[in-house]
Amino acid sequence: MWSLPASLWTASGVVRRVRAICQSLSKANALLRAYEINSYTPADELPERVLELINDARFAWPTDCIAANLKRERGGRSVWRYVFDQEGPARGVPHHAVDLIYLFDNVPLPTLPSASSESSMPTESGDCCFYSSDEEDDGHSGFGSSEARSGSDFIDDWAMPVVDDWTYARVRNAVQERWISFANGEAPWQEDKVYVFGPEGEVGERSMSIFQGRRRTATWKEALEPLGMHLVQKVGTELCNGPPLSSRARF
Repeated sequence: MWSLPASLWTASGVVRRVRAICQSLSKANALLRAYEINSYTPADELPERVLELINDARFAWPTDCIAANLKRERGGRSVWRYVFDQEGPARGVPHHAVDLIYLFDNVPLPTLPSASSESSMPTESGDCCFYSSDEEDDGHSGFGSSEARSGSDFIDDWAMPVVDDWTYARVRNAVQERWISFANGEAPWQEDKVYVFGPEGEVGERSMSIFQGRRRTATWKEALEPLGMHLVQKVGTELCNGPPLSSRARF
């Protein structure tokens, strides 16, 4: 959605813009350091780092703040959090609104790889998914042949499907079951836990500490909180828009 305009920034342009928005050299530099952005950031690495900053500024950190405020207002009850890291069936990576694809299950999907072969059939054990094989170890650990397969549904290096039909159905069913429970006034999962959807078909309740491993919570506290919500949102919005049209040749 905003990856194209955000990709038009140069490293020096991002640095100048963030400093202009923050109006504080120390706070701006702390923010830029947290996301490893400086005037010498390589051009091929800059878009990913800018998008990480945009995602945290516009979505991840504000969501965390809203959840914390609601929990405080409600006496620590009636707030359920989840983490959605499941890959999209078409693009093979987690992306904005991918949870809606699994929830409503009404988006035309590519032909998904089948997980029906014995050597790659997933076996459930609690909340985790394991792959078992009775074949002798041929150096590929049951991950298929060493021949690289192309396409958005496969990782070239491993020739493994990113989202197969079993994985898609597993996450879809989990999302729908939890939302239906919530809509019917039931607790979708324990309030002191967080429910995870993905990656790679993982579903289940986890400890709240999982946020520390899957999200940049320390960075939010050190670099975003000192700026405040208004400035953080402004940084995210302006970086989303890309550099000004009149100066894109310079930025």
